[in-house]
Amino acid sequence: MHKISKILLFLIIFTLAVNGKTKQKYATLIDFKLENSAIISECKIGYRTFGKINSRKDNIILFPTWFGGTSENLDNLVNGMGFLDSSKYYIIAVDALGNGVSYSPSNVDKNVNKKYFNITITDMVNSQYLLLKKKLNIDHVKAIVGGSMGSMQAFQWIVSYPDFAEKSITYVCTPRTSSYDLLIDKAEIGIIEMGEKYNIPEAEYMKSIRMFQNAGAFTPSYRVNETSYNEFPKFINQYEEYSPKNFPAKNYKCQLEAIIDHNIFKKYENSQKKAAEIIKADILIIVNKQDHLVNPQPAIDFAPFVEAELLVLDNNRGHLGITYELERVVETISRFLEK
Repeated sequence: MHKISKILLFLIIFTLAVNGKTKQKYATLIDFKLENSAIISECKIGYRTFGKINSRKDNIILFPTWFGGTSENLDNLVNGMGFLDSSKYYIIAVDALGNGVSYSPSNVDKNVNKKYFNITITDMVNSQYLLLKKKLNIDHVKAIVGGSMGSMQAFQWIVSYPDFAEKSITYVCTPRTSSYDLLIDKAEIGIIEMGEKYNIPEAEYMKSIRMFQNAGAFTPSYRVNETSYNEFPKFINQYEEYSPKNFPAKNYKCQLEAIIDHNIFKKYENSQKKAAEIIKADILIIVNKQDHLVNPQPAIDFAPFVEAELLVLDNNRGHLGITYELERVVETISRFLEK
């Protein structure tokens, strides 16, 4: 290839890489009230947008972030992997409270009372509602899409604001944290609290939690086949380096406590039937039968109550099995949105 052609190719690739990233945006909610009645005087919410609103304003999709995830991660999923079609839909990716971009323990005064960090999934949803309604002048969306902790927000959305969305798409999801998930989550909270109590360096106690998370993210068969006995020392060595960036232990704990509390049935006498009577949106539920991080059974059990379309994957990639069958998942989502 001629030198000039190489330079031109480099410039094209560089331009696509730069322009492929959307701009991080922020809005501030004044006197935002948490479920525990604490009032945040200035609650910062991060978000990004992809695509354009059409003239009828009926192509808007809300996409909340997963546990520890950011709107930049959703940018990679949408623009990098084609998870949603931004040429057809106007997608609003919102940074959930506690993720280090929006209001979080890591980006406010460390002397703030702990009740201001007692954030719930409902608080996340309420902040997103105010962002859309008060800041972006949006009072209806075509769909709410969410995976993992994002799915918890999507489920809560259609209970808290049943008239707001036509459709809800939840993947590796649950309407209520299962007893198995609670066992793992409370163990992780215990490790963090022990580290805090005895002044153990964060990198040390988070090492165990990160290994715990990896063990849960995949299935035993995947790990055994992917990492041989002889390769294991190299594999485990990756946990020696700790760079939490915007998601240090205090943010981790904040969002994990929200997950522990998650249960869309609790205000309806823990009745799936009574909660389902509130919901108006059409629902697509996608789970992986072999998910060891967010147990799929509560979502599978709830599907008949809301006449949800249900896609059950069965691959040993566990919680990350969606990307393993990405083409099938994207096709299912696209068809559901157009139905």
